[in-house]
Amino acid sequence: MGWEKRKRAYGILMVLLFIFSSFSVMFFNSDHSSSEAQSPAVGVQPLQVSGPMTEVYVKYTLGILNNTLVPGNYKVNTNYSINNTMSQPYYVIYDPLNGNMYVSDTNLGKLYEISSITNRIIATMDIGDCKGMAYDPSNGNIYVATGSNSVSVINNSTVIARIPVGMDPAYIAYDSFNGCMYVENVGGNVTVFNATTYQSVANINSSYYGAPFSITYNPFNKNIYLVIFSNDTILVINGSTNTITGKIWVGWAPNEILYDPENNYMYVTNGESSDISVINSSTNKVIATIPLGYWGQGTTRMPWGIVYDPQTQLIYVAEWWSGTVSVINPKNNSVVARVEVGTCPTNLAYDPSNGYIYVANWYSGTISIIDTHVYPAEYNVTFNETGLPPGAQWSVSLNGTVKNSTASSISFNESNGTYPYSVFVANKNYTPVQGTGVVTVSGANMTYAVKFKQLSSPMLWLYILIAVAVVVSVSVAVVWGLRKRRGPE
Repeated sequence: MGWEKRKRAYGILMVLLFIFSSFSVMFFNSDHSSSEAQSPAVGVQPLQVSGPMTEVYVKYTLGILNNTLVPGNYKVNTNYSINNTMSQPYYVIYDPLNGNMYVSDTNLGKLYEISSITNRIIATMDIGDCKGMAYDPSNGNIYVATGSNSVSVINNSTVIARIPVGMDPAYIAYDSFNGCMYVENVGGNVTVFNATTYQSVANINSSYYGAPFSITYNPFNKNIYLVIFSNDTILVINGSTNTITGKIWVGWAPNEILYDPENNYMYVTNGESSDISVINSSTNKVIATIPLGYWGQGTTRMPWGIVYDPQTQLIYVAEWWSGTVSVINPKNNSVVARVEVGTCPTNLAYDPSNGYIYVANWYSGTISIIDTHVYPAEYNVTFNETGLPPGAQWSVSLNGTVKNSTASSISFNESNGTYPYSVFVANKNYTPVQGTGVVTVSGANMTYAVKFKQLSSPMLWLYILIAVAVVVSVSVAVVWGLRKRRGPE
């Protein structure tokens, strides 16, 4: 064999080795999945968790007559065992000393004490026709307006005194600055007495301005505000002189008035105009009107009682005709939610110990207990895998929660925020292209693509080495054989 033939044989050998090595490199560097490149997170339309997790709702309904507590909201005639119109709860007040609620019953003339732990009646007092109430933190007493032209003083669920006032007392306000109680009498005047000595201090005649309805104290300017239902006005009473110093025009047929300690504004529920007048306490002028809309065939919702929730800084309004409670955000004067309660709700009170609001439903004979806890909205975070064989198990750890699946998707629910994630696979022949990262949730559902690639098998290396050895051996044998046939040169 000549030199030219040997060079040709060596060339063929090198070409075979190059082709085989190129094939091996391509094999190891290739991705054996048919998926496309990993895509970034894609936001979609927000999907909040339904039910109580994202909105206020009636958690329990307490039937006054049988002291029956059931979950959810029940209206009159829905369940007779918890609805009886013989009982007509009207006013609700919270006692911070024992952490319980007190409810007045205008029809049966009873005062009920409700435990904030069990949400059931634990004591009943017969005190006659009773309406509005006030609490004195200095002595822990509760003052109840009764139909016998008097105010009953309650301590530890016991009547300890009766104080004569004007004709048909309805509402009471406590002035924490001067220590006096202000009793609004439907007869047309306000009785003022010392809350400790029970001695009469003043009698403020308001009959000239029309029929009064309710009364509230403002600790910011130390004034007392008297609602004049028949004349669409609010009278301003100076607590130092006990004289009427101003008048504020509001909506039609105002019912009750609330002080908001967060912004020092007053909020007046107007029954006939179905709205709320907002009063600046510094100027005693109406600065805004919040419409509540109408119900049914253009019927007013008849907003009545009103209460402030210091935890969420929201305002809750009982609406008589529509049987609902509207939730108002005072930061923008908007209605942010509406909760269906019992029939003809009148007044309501907030319990800071459990975060509930207790609503007196006058015609249902029930108390609706509203859960006011505002839970953060949650959104769906879905990881979609590609590259694994069908039925392969894989896992995702997101924000400390690990989920496994043999399907192509794994989903979580998370509120807004940034959370770390990790991806794992049971089959050791596969690995994620990106095994860790972060997920950012911002008011929308999120979808993340997870791409897996196949690893090289150890047996494959053995096969390649054997093939290389065979090629080299054959090539050497060919060259050696050609040399022997030619003989020595």
